Amino acid sequence: MSRVDALRHRVSVFLHPRRYARELEAERRFHLDLEAMQQRHVGAAEDEAEFTARRQFGNVTYYGEETRHMTSLRISDALMQDLRYAVRTLRKSPGFTLAAVFTLALGIGATTAVFSMVNALLLRPLPVAQPDRLFNINEQRVGALVRWMGQEKIPYGRFLSYREGTRQVFSGLAAQNATSFSLRAGSEPATTVSGALVSANYFDVLGVRPMLGRFFSRDDEPAVVLSHRLWQTRFAGDRNVIGQTIYLNSRPYAVAGVAPAGFSGTTALMTLAVWVPVKSAPLSGDMGVSGDMGSWVAPFGRLRPGVTPAYATAVVDAVAKRVPPDEPQSRVRGARLEPMTSVPASEHRGMVRFLGMVLAAAALVLLIASANIAGMLLARAVARRREMAVRLAVGAGRGRLIWQLLTESAVLFLLGGVGGFLLALWLARLLAAWVPELTGGAVLDVTPDLRVLGFALVLTAATGILFGLAPALRASRAELVPALKDGAGRGSRSARGRSIFVVAQLALSVVLLVATGLFVRTLRSALAVDPGVDPDGVVVASVDLAPNGYDEARGHAFYSSLIEHVSALPGVESAGLARYVLLSGNVETSDIEPAEVGPKGRTRVNAVFDVVSPGYFRALSSPLVAGRVLSAADDERGTPVVVVNQTLARRLWPDENPLGKHVRTLDHDWEVVGVLRDGRYESIDEQPQPFMVFELGQRSFMAPLLGPTYWLSMTLYVRTRIPAAQVIQQIRGQVRALDPNVAVAYAEPLTDVIDRALFPQRVAARLIGIFGFVGLLLAAIGIYGVLAYHVAQRTREFGIRLALGARGGDVVRSVMRRGALLIVMGIAVGLLAAAAVTRLVSGLLYGISPLDPVTFVVAPLVLIVVALVACWIPARRATRVDPVSALRAE
Repeated sequence: MSRVDALRHRVSVFLHPRRYARELEAERRFHLDLEAMQQRHVGAAEDEAEFTARRQFGNVTYYGEETRHMTSLRISDALMQDLRYAVRTLRKSPGFTLAAVFTLALGIGATTAVFSMVNALLLRPLPVAQPDRLFNINEQRVGALVRWMGQEKIPYGRFLSYREGTRQVFSGLAAQNATSFSLRAGSEPATTVSGALVSANYFDVLGVRPMLGRFFSRDDEPAVVLSHRLWQTRFAGDRNVIGQTIYLNSRPYAVAGVAPAGFSGTTALMTLAVWVPVKSAPLSGDMGVSGDMGSWVAPFGRLRPGVTPAYATAVVDAVAKRVPPDEPQSRVRGARLEPMTSVPASEHRGMVRFLGMVLAAAALVLLIASANIAGMLLARAVARRREMAVRLAVGAGRGRLIWQLLTESAVLFLLGGVGGFLLALWLARLLAAWVPELTGGAVLDVTPDLRVLGFALVLTAATGILFGLAPALRASRAELVPALKDGAGRGSRSARGRSIFVVAQLALSVVLLVATGLFVRTLRSALAVDPGVDPDGVVVASVDLAPNGYDEARGHAFYSSLIEHVSALPGVESAGLARYVLLSGNVETSDIEPAEVGPKGRTRVNAVFDVVSPGYFRALSSPLVAGRVLSAADDERGTPVVVVNQTLARRLWPDENPLGKHVRTLDHDWEVVGVLRDGRYESIDEQPQPFMVFELGQRSFMAPLLGPTYWLSMTLYVRTRIPAAQVIQQIRGQVRALDPNVAVAYAEPLTDVIDRALFPQRVAARLIGIFGFVGLLLAAIGIYGVLAYHVAQRTREFGIRLALGARGGDVVRSVMRRGALLIVMGIAVGLLAAAAVTRLVSGLLYGISPLDPVTFVVAPLVLIVVALVACWIPARRATRVDPVSALRAE
């Protein structure tokens, strides 16, 4: 035995006597097994030769079922031994363990919480049978168009044509139209609930079975299906509710069934409470359905077995081109199929980009946290160099050490993953609480499922292996003689490794801070957008008379009385009516063109339009650029008139005065009598688009465009000097006084509507701001840790320098220079990364450039200030080194 081997043996016996005894026992058992195996294979010379060649401990190929079982037992025993050792090691350093677990929990929790929202909105399939076979029909329509919550609809008559013409490809074609109802049951007061008018086969096509009772048998059945949530909350889960009569919009409906738990419709963020057959409500017009939007429905179907989406699209497109549109102002170019998901197709891409951006921000926090943990593990690796050297000296292989250190990292990241998952449960509910209630108390189900749990496990394992490998490799590369001689040593390689991780942390923090700045400035830009009206002090209230049996004449009288009574309320300055609520996402469009033929012919423009009463302009303080607003004198006895906005005037009559010009739509020419300043009509971040306003008094001229039901569903705009809640209560009282069966669908300040329109910008600014703050804090902790370790390593040097006459400022500058170098490197890399990343989110920004100079200057300055403070603390500590103690140690 050589001297080195003898030294290793003595050190091993002295330091680990019990482990040495266990190794001797394992070696003895190994040789006994070896002799038994040799006896079994004594007749096979070639097997004996191969067996002899693999005799070294830990590298033996066993033959036979019992020996493979012995190998698996040894592997499992070794794994359990490593796990127990890792737990004991981490338990000996509670401060390090708690700090690491908390840091990891922040990163993993934030990322998992955001992923739970992604799962709820984009990944989780519809709660129906075979959702991949369900497809929406979307027409390529020009002219009259109804967009509701980003989803385009078609007239009910065309839905019937599609149903007949597509039987060969669809096993069933159904229709739905979300709306709201005034529900009254028993002696309880009426409340507004969300619901849908649906075809009788709605549930059959979806493949949904009733939890209680049955579904509809025909389109005109006066029956209602309750959601499970409404059945539990309003009817206390009474199973005898089947057959009872409830009143929706003052009409009796028999409760036919209760939908299963978990089913509340097919659109995310919209919780439906009731479903009613589409032809069971009061009939209006020639479409055979009720209400303002009842004539327009969203069709969807289930493909027959064996039918491909491509073939079905061709059939649907042929039907769309063959059947002429019901409206003279519309043209249909074709139709296409789109998979039915919980997010409408028109909103799907924007939702993916938005959630992807938030998920990326959370992932950056996780990377910063993981880099911080990797730096901490590198520091521990230096502190454990003597331990690693001793283990190498007694014969442990480097691979064995790497495996042991990776096991410790895995346990650490596993604990962080458990904490992160628990934190994600709370964070996900908090995120869901920020989701606006779009209708009837929308609820976003963020309950973690197996997909979320799997994501958390994969995320934990990936980060544990990725960020635990470098410290393990570094710790297993200990030099025996220096490590056994002076313990920890200088650890220059570890210092360089930690510096690399800190630079990465700083760079990622720059990206997060730049993103935060961009979205904060986007929100400010959106808030500064001129909506074209003055929303302060304005209350909006929606009223629908059609379900209560009103005809057009009675509806006209009702609304005239309502405006008169509301205008007389104390504190009310003005009141007016309009079809739609600004910035609610609900609009109608129509193609128009100038009546006069210009030098370049007629220019056709698709414009958003609204129909209003005279008080509308005063209630909203609509700024007029030229001409006049509509008045009560503009009635059916006069000339059809219209007010346009600046964008429409520029499109139709560039460089000309639009006043006195005529636009042509439907069967009439409309004289332009006024020009409004451009505003926002469908969404707050839309580009300027054409807009025109018609007078309600000329409703007969608009019948071909709107149908005879347009007067029955209106929105009341009220400008007031008193609190909004008080005005809303008074409006509801005036409506009840005119007709107790009519309910106000909803009422709220116009500023709340605008705030809801800014929801994506607000959420992005808030979430990414939180992530940016956490990333900044973690980066500051990282640079502090590096410099604190740097000061600890150079304690003797600083003490000697101070003993020889160096001033404290010199020591501080030395430490600060090192920190400044790391800061400069991190910011430089981060700015380059931010310049590339922010271009990917340019579609979510508004009013600023992805390379906004203010943001790219302020974000690094914030990081510099925080990082310098983190550098100054250990630098100041370096000046407090006792020179006498340093010289005595030297």
